Amino acid sequence: MSGKKICGFCVLDGHSGSLCVDALVEWLPRNLQTCLAAKPALTEAHLRQAVLEACALTDAEFLARAREREVLDGSTALLCLIWPQDERRSRLMIANLGDSRAVLCRSQGGRLSAVRLTDDHKPGRADERLRIEGNGGVVDMQGVWRVFTPNPATFGGQNLLWGLAVSRAFGDLLLKEPQRYGCQGATGELVTATPEIHTCELHPAEDRFLVLACDGIWDVLGDDDAVAICLEHRSAELAAHALVRRSYESGSDDNLTAVVVAWQAAEEEAASAPRKPRRARAD
Repeated sequence: MSGKKICGFCVLDGHSGSLCVDALVEWLPRNLQTCLAAKPALTEAHLRQAVLEACALTDAEFLARAREREVLDGSTALLCLIWPQDERRSRLMIANLGDSRAVLCRSQGGRLSAVRLTDDHKPGRADERLRIEGNGGVVDMQGVWRVFTPNPATFGGQNLLWGLAVSRAFGDLLLKEPQRYGCQGATGELVTATPEIHTCELHPAEDRFLVLACDGIWDVLGDDDAVAICLEHRSAELAAHALVRRSYESGSDDNLTAVVVAWQAAEEEAASAPRKPRRARAD
């Protein structure tokens, strides 16, 4: 990876306020660059470690601010990094915290299909539930599966039994440090800022584009639906806008953010050169 340019894309989806999202926009790229600069070489293993370190550092910084201001803001995050591996292939790294989702459009057996690259971090997911309950948290169905503190905590002058519909996120002070606020029964953090990281190889001839979107999109659109909608449009920008528009028309009442990353190359170079990613965002 030495000397190769890394392209990065990110989808953030805040809750309980915008303070965490605003901080992530500024701090996460800065911290990632700092952690990368400290590595002896830019290898895939070092990149993975830098992402983990940057997420931990960013979350610690925000939690310090949240304690000072007594706020419960949080945010999910979906980070995508792409870099060239050789003349024909690229590598893709996805770091996921929460329930935003990455879906790749890939040609398989002559047919275009949707390939999900991330697993949603919902409290009802078996491994997430095991971790939460192991730290003393409660997972309960309240409209959707939610993680709750086991008992009320004292925060901002109130007694709160706090819950959240995702199991990994930045911020969410009361679910990260319930013991600090007098919550009995919690033995560790109930929501974590440690991302799940997946890497894969991209083949420009087979892999057409990548969809990154928050849960407001996926609440009403399936993976195949999103890919089919994007295929109706000639540009990544139009595809991203179409995803947001279709989700709104389908009754989604949540935040709507979609990023479509597409690869494009001159026709005469398509067989031998990596394609340049293009991006578009609609929210």
